[in-house]
Amino acid sequence: MNLQVYMGHCLWAIIFVLNWNLVMPQVDSKDLHLTFEEKTTLDKFKQQVINVLPEEFMKSDFYLIRWLRARNWDIPAAKTMLFDNLKWRKENKIKSILQEDWSDLEQDFPASFSTTDKMSRPIITMEMGDWDFRAAVLTGKAQRLNRYLIYTIERYVNSVFEAQAAGRNVTRVLVLVDLEGFSLRKHACPLCIPILIRWTATMESYYPQFTNEIIVINAPTTITVPFNSIKPLMSQDTRDQFQIFGTDKQQWVKYLDSKVDRSQRTQRYGGTKPLLQISS
Repeated sequence: MNLQVYMGHCLWAIIFVLNWNLVMPQVDSKDLHLTFEEKTTLDKFKQQVINVLPEEFMKSDFYLIRWLRARNWDIPAAKTMLFDNLKWRKENKIKSILQEDWSDLEQDFPASFSTTDKMSRPIITMEMGDWDFRAAVLTGKAQRLNRYLIYTIERYVNSVFEAQAAGRNVTRVLVLVDLEGFSLRKHACPLCIPILIRWTATMESYYPQFTNEIIVINAPTTITVPFNSIKPLMSQDTRDQFQIFGTDKQQWVKYLDSKVDRSQRTQRYGGTKPLLQISS
């Protein structure tokens, strides 16, 4: 590459980043910076797929970048991954999943979507230690639970686009998981592990790179059993997002204070937010 072309690429990259910074001051940095080659690849990819994308949100650069990054900027591989996703969404009627009635599972598998972190990113809070996978399996609710877990992903991903529509320029969510009450019997039994594996595989295959950080608190040492079962299914990007804390509340509260204002956390998480303000 000659000096003139190189300088042209550098100038373009500087203008591109500065312009995006002016318009998107709160966007996660990992989704902000594109090299000239990456932007060129994105434009080519978008041109090849945009006419077959059935929903408007899928046509945004923020959405399309994820498939390229998940496949190391290989356009044919990213197209295959994206088209597999479109087929899966149609076959499983994902477009309507947010309108389905989940009241039979929400109490037993609580998840909250009503708070944000200091970067205005939506937070999904899951009190997973209270979840009983074994009971769901034994009562014949395994398939419905699998769909409910897809619903939780679809809802937190949808929260990103809702935040953007409201002027909060974010591209990912923060996941907060409380494992107080975790036990191998109800979370990692032989009938439970397949649910965790399927949930993880769904996130990696059909919702790539929508999480910024996964904070786990009150994790017992036995968490390594289910974690080691699902870890091979995770991309390196997902593995790098985990921050796992034990039962030392002082330690994880200090970390949460650096990420999430106390007004956005209930007392359970060392915050001041009234419990009634959290809705599922």
